[in-house]
Amino acid sequence: MDKTEELYKKTKMLRDELKAHAQVVEDPKCAALCETAGEVVGGLESAFDHFLQKSEKAWQ
Repeated sequence: MDKTEELYKKTKMLRDELKAHAQVVEDPKCAALCETAGEVVGGLESAFDHFLQKSEKAWQ
């Protein structure tokens, strides 16, 4: 596995962890923060996926 694949997997794990934490944390502001952060990291995850799949013209 190369470094790009490793970073992709780490972003996926972080997104999943943030989304899960948002469901169990008692503070609504913290839950909103975790949910928002999960969405941001999800965008980064998508960028890595597009790069690895070469699905965007810029990565071909």
